[in-house]
Amino acid sequence: MSIDPGAESADPDGDTLDPDGESADPDGDTLDPDGKTPDRRGTWSGSVVVIGEAVRSAGFALAGATVLPAEDGDTMRRAWAARPDDTVVVVLTPKAAEVLAQDVAIADGVLTVVMPP
Repeated sequence: MSIDPGAESADPDGDTLDPDGESADPDGDTLDPDGKTPDRRGTWSGSVVVIGEAVRSAGFALAGATVLPAEDGDTMRRAWAARPDDTVVVVLTPKAAEVLAQDVAIADGVLTVVMPP
């Protein structure tokens, strides 16, 4: 099989291959820099965490998110530090986004989104 180093390729089973045509790990999964692996459909699994004022964040628990209510800056910083290791998405209230701007800027492997005002 010829692999174009600039193109993403897949083997017949649908596993992503590196430029040498080899699977990234023995199971055929591609590992990201944090060591998290996608499931067989190529999607990532992990926790969704919501940080911010309780009145704006509590309802996300109904959808299965881990809600870390925080009303002030210190509590928001502690919530950010306490998020689960398997967190892949963090939803922030606008106030939490303002408080955590520097922490969010250096976070690797976490998609962070901000609720509309």
